[in-house]
Amino acid sequence: MTDLHDTLLTLDSHIDIPWPDRQDAWAEETPRQVNVPKTRKGGLRAVCLAAYIPQSPRDEAGHAEGWERVQGMLDVIAGFEGRQGDHGARVCRTAADVRAAYKAGDLAVIPAIENG
Repeated sequence: MTDLHDTLLTLDSHIDIPWPDRQDAWAEETPRQVNVPKTRKGGLRAVCLAAYIPQSPRDEAGHAEGWERVQGMLDVIAGFEGRQGDHGARVCRTAADVRAAYKAGDLAVIPAIENG
C-alpha cells in the first residue's frame, strides 16, 4: 500500500534563504534547516524560496539597496533550475509549471519576495 504522503504534492509555502548565499543548498551535510537533500528525505515536492528584503529607509538609497539585494537573491533562486540531486529542480512561475515538475519528479522551486 502506498503511503498517502507519497501521493501528494507537498509544498512548503515559505522558506527564507540565507543571505549572503552560502552555496550549500545542495550539500548533504549543512546546518541549513532546509536544503535539497532534506526536501528529498522528507518527501517535500515544492518550495517557495523567499528573497527577504529588510526594512530600510524609504528613500532613493534604500530603494536601490533593496532592489540590488532582491535581484541577487532571485538570481540565487533562479540558479536552482536544472541542478541535479536525485532529480532536477525546476523554477516554477505558474501552477502548471509546479504540476509538470511534480510529474517529472523534480523539485518545484517557486520564487517569492518578502517585504517587497
